[in-house]
Amino acid sequence: DKLDPETDRIMICGSMHMLRDVKELAEGLGFQEGSLHHPASFVVERAFVG
Repeated sequence: DKLDPETDRIMICGSMHMLRDVKELAEGLGFQEGSLHHPASFVVERAFVG
């Protein structure tokens, strides 16, 4: 089955390069980045990067 922004949620974690690449892929599939205050269809974990 394909990922669907209407029913699926993504949490991305990894290296800075991986975060960028997977974020671009998710956005290309129609997912929108969210945050604690503005939930959406994906979030990026940045706690351990940089």
